[in-house]
Amino acid sequence: MLKKFFKDSFLYSLATLFTKGLGFILLPIYTRVISKAEYGLFDYLTTVGLILGVVVTFEITQAVFRLIPDYKDNLYKKIQLASTGFWFSVLMYSTLTILSVAFSSELAHILLDNHLHSELIVITSILFFSNALLYYFTILMRVQLLAKKVVVISLFNAIFVALFSLLFVVYYELGIKGLLLGQLLGGAGAALLAYVFVNTWIRFSFCFSTLKKMLIFSIPLIFSSLGVVLSMFVDRVMLKEFLGAEQLASYAVAIKIASIVTL
Repeated sequence: MLKKFFKDSFLYSLATLFTKGLGFILLPIYTRVISKAEYGLFDYLTTVGLILGVVVTFEITQAVFRLIPDYKDNLYKKIQLASTGFWFSVLMYSTLTILSVAFSSELAHILLDNHLHSELIVITSILFFSNALLYYFTILMRVQLLAKKVVVISLFNAIFVALFSLLFVVYYELGIKGLLLGQLLGGAGAALLAYVFVNTWIRFSFCFSTLKKMLIFSIPLIFSSLGVVLSMFVDRVMLKEFLGAEQLASYAVAIKIASIVTL
């Protein structure tokens, strides 16, 4: 068990190194072809997505991590937990996406200070949905201790996102829209690949009593998770509101350069 622990830790570290390293390499390209204001908005929308990720599904993945190991020899119960958590996540993010699309102009005015950015709100809401599915699938793989497959998905996700983003940003010159589309298509491709590894755990099954048990465990954790996210990213929100998107872009780039020490 100890050997597997260090082996899996090493694999996860390699995946993180590759993903963050690739993002760091591409940073100079993005900053040369995207305006400071657009890159600042992109970083801001990414921050909003991280905050929503904690709140929208009530940290249901925490319950998946905690409860599935309790049924080591009960495959039916594990599938019921995984499926219930999955369909609950789909329901919540579907609701968020529908509301975001319906009120895209108003949200663009509130979040991005310009109702003309409504298209960005629509793309971003779908992006959040796609990333949520990918995250849920990787959680199921982690629960099953499938470290190698998690690493494969992480590598493919990083490569897909990089290729699509470069295509839309550099070749088609779509700016922030291209960067968001690249993230969306790359994440969606990785999510489809991840589904292949976990499809045996996802059924058209939903149990309200199981959901209640999962939410009783996960809802109190929202506050700690939200506290962690806010402590790490609330500075981005404040900079955007008080100094504007261009200043946020400079700050975001500086943070990414400084974060190389975490590799």
